[in-house]
Amino acid sequence: MKGAFGHHRLETEDHYQFDAVVSCADSDRHFPKDEMVDYLEKQRNFRLCIHHRDFIAGCGIAENITNAIHNSRKVMKTSVVIIFLISLKSTLQYSSKCTSNNECRCIPLTDGLLADCSNLGLLRSPKFMENVISVNLSFNVLTSLPSNGILPAGLKYLDLSSNKISNFSQDGLPPFVSLRDLISLNLSNNEFPLDSYTYFPGVFKNLFDLQILDISNNSNENRSYFCPDEVFIDLRSLTNLNIDGVKNVSFGSKFSVLHNLTSLKVTGLAARGTIQKDMFQHLPFIRFLDLSSRTEWRNIEDFAVLVIEQGAFKNLSHLEVLDISYNRRLGLCGFRNVSYDLPFTSIQIFKAQYLTCERDGSSWLLTSDIKPLNETKLLELYIDGNNLDKAELTAKFYLPSSLRILSVTDNRWVVDEYAYYHTLLNLNSLTTFDASFQNKHQMSHSHNSIRCNHWQSLKPMECLCYRLQDKTIIDSQVKSITLKQEITTKNSKPITSCNNIFSDYTIAAIPPNVKTVVLENARIGYSIVPIFFANKSIRKLILRNNQLYSFNGPMCNLTNLEYLDLSGNRASEITPYVFGALPKLKVLLLDSNALGNSYIFQKYDSISILENQTNLVSLNMSSNRLSVLFRDFFRKSTSLKYVYLDHNLFVDWNVSVEHINDLELIDLSWNEILYLSQSGMGLLEKSFSTNITINLLNNPFQCSCDSAEFCQWITTYKSHFMSFDKYRCSYKGRYYPITDVNNILKKDCSSYVGLIVLSVVLIVTFIVVICSLLIYRFRWKIRYWYYVMKGAYGYHRLETEDHYQFDAFVSYADSDRHFPKDEMVDYLEKQRNFRLCIHHRDFIAGCGIAENITNAIHNSRKVVCVLSEDFLKSEWCLYEFNIALIERTVARQGQNMIIMLRLGRLHAKKIPSEIMYILKEDTYIEYPENEDDRGVTANGPRPARQNARKNSNRDSRIIGGSTSQAHQWPFIASIQYHDGYHFCGGVLIGQKWVLTAAHCTEGLNSNVLKHVTTKFLRNNDFRSGDFHVVLGEHIIGVNDNTEQTINVSVIHNNPFYNLQAPEHLFYLPYDLSLIELAQPAVLNGYVRTINLPNSCVGFDGQICKIIGWGRTTRARQTVTLQEGDVNVIPIDVCRNTWGTYVYYGSLCVFSWGTTACQGDSGGPLACLGTDGYTLAGISSWGDIDCGDYPSIYTQVAEHLGWIYDILDYHGSS
Repeated sequence: MKGAFGHHRLETEDHYQFDAVVSCADSDRHFPKDEMVDYLEKQRNFRLCIHHRDFIAGCGIAENITNAIHNSRKVMKTSVVIIFLISLKSTLQYSSKCTSNNECRCIPLTDGLLADCSNLGLLRSPKFMENVISVNLSFNVLTSLPSNGILPAGLKYLDLSSNKISNFSQDGLPPFVSLRDLISLNLSNNEFPLDSYTYFPGVFKNLFDLQILDISNNSNENRSYFCPDEVFIDLRSLTNLNIDGVKNVSFGSKFSVLHNLTSLKVTGLAARGTIQKDMFQHLPFIRFLDLSSRTEWRNIEDFAVLVIEQGAFKNLSHLEVLDISYNRRLGLCGFRNVSYDLPFTSIQIFKAQYLTCERDGSSWLLTSDIKPLNETKLLELYIDGNNLDKAELTAKFYLPSSLRILSVTDNRWVVDEYAYYHTLLNLNSLTTFDASFQNKHQMSHSHNSIRCNHWQSLKPMECLCYRLQDKTIIDSQVKSITLKQEITTKNSKPITSCNNIFSDYTIAAIPPNVKTVVLENARIGYSIVPIFFANKSIRKLILRNNQLYSFNGPMCNLTNLEYLDLSGNRASEITPYVFGALPKLKVLLLDSNALGNSYIFQKYDSISILENQTNLVSLNMSSNRLSVLFRDFFRKSTSLKYVYLDHNLFVDWNVSVEHINDLELIDLSWNEILYLSQSGMGLLEKSFSTNITINLLNNPFQCSCDSAEFCQWITTYKSHFMSFDKYRCSYKGRYYPITDVNNILKKDCSSYVGLIVLSVVLIVTFIVVICSLLIYRFRWKIRYWYYVMKGAYGYHRLETEDHYQFDAFVSYADSDRHFPKDEMVDYLEKQRNFRLCIHHRDFIAGCGIAENITNAIHNSRKVVCVLSEDFLKSEWCLYEFNIALIERTVARQGQNMIIMLRLGRLHAKKIPSEIMYILKEDTYIEYPENEDDRGVTANGPRPARQNARKNSNRDSRIIGGSTSQAHQWPFIASIQYHDGYHFCGGVLIGQKWVLTAAHCTEGLNSNVLKHVTTKFLRNNDFRSGDFHVVLGEHIIGVNDNTEQTINVSVIHNNPFYNLQAPEHLFYLPYDLSLIELAQPAVLNGYVRTINLPNSCVGFDGQICKIIGWGRTTRARQTVTLQEGDVNVIPIDVCRNTWGTYVYYGSLCVFSWGTTACQGDSGGPLACLGTDGYTLAGISSWGDIDCGDYPSIYTQVAEHLGWIYDILDYHGSS
């Protein structure tokens, strides 16, 4: 049976693929893997076949076992048998305590030690320790057996082969006296001739348990020998015997008592020429008989088995395996004589290989040669290398139906289209058929093949004439039996699928149960044409080395095929559908072809070649001149484990394999890869999450600055690369290990190019960023100038305000269009004769919106922004505002031209920073919902009383102060109308109480409740629904989530305050009011109460704070809380300015440039004490023009009794 690699002629022992097959249980796999490989392969240079490593994926287990044994030198050489039988569960560790010679290797076994002293050139045997059970002294120059006492008494295995020992005598003593436990003895290749002198009586009498004896290749002289059978009678346990069968040697009657002897190998048969029919008559129990002559001839040219007499095996009824191979002068006559004896045996395996010389003429296989086999239960028949080229047609009927393996390799059959029909169809049990190496027409490479040219080469012709005497069929009926003629399709149209098989395909008829077909080098044709196999049984098909120049296909009905070998065919063409009908294919070998020349690998269609191979495990496409594969070539081959692409022309990797989870090996050795690109590295790196190994050996790696990244990458992932320590790359004419070249490249490839590029990039980036920032910063100015220059009438400087086309441009959101239309137009245009620019009315049709906006603002004296939530959401409103800012900066040279008119409260986070700046620093008008106050809005901030210079009003302010930090004064309160208009300040003195000036609350429109007849609640005490109090405020109208807006419940004015009294015309005594809130304030970090003063404390001479939202200049309202430092001066000093208008219940404050003004009334005068700030006074009145005059505050300490009475009455502390 032929292995996965097909059958190769084994002419000598050097042609075997393996030295030994190691058989072990799975639980003992560590022994051959770790120990035997280290010792026998690495140290002894043996080649072992270990099934976990060397069995072929995709082949059956039984088939792999048969192939491995067939391709191994021996079933087991005795020295190897020792290891195999004893050391299945051992671990190989060397010890120096088993022999007196330190050069010997001591290997622990299960029951003891193996002492290996082979091949050391020893002249005598060293002494061995008693724990040694196996001794190997082969391949030395010993001339005698080890003396008694040298070998341990418990020895079981002794190998003395290949020495120069010539006798068994040990100083006159019988041999093996102390070796009663010996099981195996190997004395082959010594000088023990078969004669009575050497084999004296009793030589083996001490070997009671000996089972294996090898005394072959000892009788090498050209003389007669004698086999003293009486000496073997002592070996009652013998099972295996290897012995020379030279001239006159026969197995006498004493062998008949060896009932356990079942295996016999006879060597040196060529020396006797003929095997007589009585040679084995006393060996009736033999089951395995090996008469092959795998070594050709020895020293004399007439050494050859010429005849095997008929009847030689007739008495071997238990014979199961017979091998007569490599007796090249035996011919088919000898085969015929043997076949006539086999029906009397139990034959199962018959090997009759190479029975003719290589240079002999062709042979015919006749019916009479095969006919006796029909009466046997033969399972395997090997008739390789017999120069067969013709067979009698009726011979097929006599092949035994039990036959499972038929090997006819290395013959001369020529192709014939009907070979399968005429020879094999009746073999229903056949599973493997091997017909490789047909009609080679090559001379033998054997140096001895020339000897077939002398006169004895006429023997085959004599044999043929002798056999033809029994021929019953005329010669014309003898036809050549072949495998398959070159098949040509009947249809000139290309066939791309397995359809219309009966009209378009060639039918291949094969036995129904064949699983393996081997047709290596069988010359079956020049292409794979569309072919339909008659059954689906084939699992393995080998078509290697047949010169099939094109793989066309498809190959149909091979739905169970798992192994396909098409290697070595020199094919240069392949179609995308050739394997389309092979769904179970696991192993595909395409190596040693020229598929890289096929046009399909230059097209995307190549990805269809393996489209149906979802079960493919191993793919070999090495040596195909491939230079590129498309990225999706393996898209459907998700079961791949091994991919061999070595010996090709790849320069990079561009195939995606990340989806193949079981991939273990990609072999890219011996290609043209200088280095992998970033894409190639990326594709491989994606698969590194699995246990993948990549072989890149023997690629011409080039180390340079261009490949520095690849060198670093492959070093980083070196664990995924096979034999990485052997990778070399060329750099400046020398080769370096890649691991060493990284440091060299880092040094040599360092340059300022990267730094220069980086610097340039940074500089350019900096310039771009600066330019971008400048453009962004002045984007509105750029837009402004663009549209100004683009305007219909261009830009003309407006020398005076009289040249403006409009008095004001009104910017508003579309949702607020009613305001300019209903309010501003009616009042400002119709009543005040202002000219407004309203975009719904005054924009020029046909001009762009941006251009209209720029022109309108440029030609307007003022810009009024109607600020609302919709205004902030409108992009065009913000555009108008920004253009107005640019107009103010560029064309108006900083002139205040933007008026902000706020409608309702706005959230601080929603207001852009530019608008917030205007709100804090420039003119800002609130539009009240109360119609009575809208006149004030139209005219500007509320005016002061005009009847006196020195008087009070509820719109005072701070002049010359500074903006306070946010929430620095948590006790300050803003008293506002419900539309958000601030008109007075106040101070929080309790959770429900705010203290302010009485003139702030006097005269308000309110819903007065019925009077409460108490001394604390008079007709000037009332509830109000017109205004509310805002605590935690910093910027008026801006909500930053710190404010508390609380409605007013009751207002308590000081009972002695009366603004209508004549004496109050110019001054305001008792100007205090307590506001009771509808609900308590929540005290936190933004809202707190202020300390009330002690009644006996004075504040004259102190520097105190005035706080409020009043005007910051005489013409500008502020919305941000202001503060200022003032000096408290004595009343007498203050009266020098105001005279008797200042009463003694007041406080007078003054500081140059700092004073209160409209909007600050009711605000606090806070003086710093030991416990924080104390409320000293409430802002009352001052200079109406907010000039540099002292301001008057109502002194709180003078009114504490009234305050506490109100608080106590209402249950407040």
